[in-house]
Amino acid sequence: MWVEERTDKKGKTTYKYIERFENPETKKLIKKSITLEKNNRQVWNFAQKELNRMIAEETDKVKAKSQENGIIPNDKTLGDMIDEWFLEINDPRSIRPVKGSTLSGYSYGIDALKNKLMILEINMRVQDVTFDDVQAFYDRMTFDIGYQKSYVKRFRAIIRGAFTLAYKKRYVRNLDQIHFSRIKEPLKTIQDMEKRQIPRYFEKDEVKKIFEICNSYNPLYTQVFELQYLTGMRFGEVMALEEKNFREGFLLDIHGTFDNAVRSKTRRKKVPPKTKKSFRTIELGDKAVEIIKSRIYHNQFIKDKKTNFLFVTRHGKPYDLGTLNGFLNAHQQEFGITTKASTHVFRHTHISLLAEKKVPLQVIMERVGHEDRETTEKIYMHVTKKQKTDLLKTLNSF
Repeated sequence: MWVEERTDKKGKTTYKYIERFENPETKKLIKKSITLEKNNRQVWNFAQKELNRMIAEETDKVKAKSQENGIIPNDKTLGDMIDEWFLEINDPRSIRPVKGSTLSGYSYGIDALKNKLMILEINMRVQDVTFDDVQAFYDRMTFDIGYQKSYVKRFRAIIRGAFTLAYKKRYVRNLDQIHFSRIKEPLKTIQDMEKRQIPRYFEKDEVKKIFEICNSYNPLYTQVFELQYLTGMRFGEVMALEEKNFREGFLLDIHGTFDNAVRSKTRRKKVPPKTKKSFRTIELGDKAVEIIKSRIYHNQFIKDKKTNFLFVTRHGKPYDLGTLNGFLNAHQQEFGITTKASTHVFRHTHISLLAEKKVPLQVIMERVGHEDRETTEKIYMHVTKKQKTDLLKTLNSF
């Protein structure tokens, strides 16, 4: 509080006692004042009490108005709400616990938002972030940076989570920011349609060459790639296999996956599969059976093996995804193919082989554990299109 001396035209002197306070809604500084005729210690104390009362009344009015509008006065920033949301979904007692690998992905996404992509918006009060702000962010990601829609969706999940939590805690009036904002897609050209991305897979002759080269360097790595090629399993599903999953000589229970995510709290542990469809039992051909039996025999000679996993290093630990993909990348030039090799491409190749043999789409989806038919369907349609081309060659040979 401070005092300003005032003298009017008639020569009368008065004292204006002033106090500044922050509006809890707008965060702007506001002045309250009271004018008295004296300036001494007793009057000063009286003025302070009176101003405190006036400020309290004003603050209560603002808070009451905010609560009428559905908001609890707060200083929470968008960054604060993202952190609170991440802590909430990390809690194992959460209504819908999130898998460790998913949490790991969110963790990297949050880092990107805070340090690179939303530097301005992240420090705004969450109640001040508008639809325009969120929409501008999506547009920036899509049109300026050129991210694919599927990638921007990862950031949208984080932003939606933060706003939904803020709404539950009554920090924002509504969820217009996330309900009305959209991830737009650039208008597709003819060239875009022609370049419609087909999931990568190898041709038969390419696979043969890849296996020959890989086998000359590391036969045990090659077994992993071959089993994916013969079954369509994901890398994590292969790593999670235990001897008990192989039964009746030709059946394989795929009842989990191995978590390879770097920031996951379940890293290097067997966890539930990706989707309900991923929890499945498949039939094995002779070559796949041979690989599994070979592994069971090989593992007998590993000293101090502390896990039941089938596909492990000489130290008894499941292979790391980055290590095997790095191995394939190191020999890419030797393969002599344009398709970039990775463990997941062997899974796609299995789908292409089944499509080539005209196995029904639904049967393929069940075998590889696909809940979403998009990837399977794209490969299936591409293989079918190639077969139509071969048919035309046959017709022209008559």
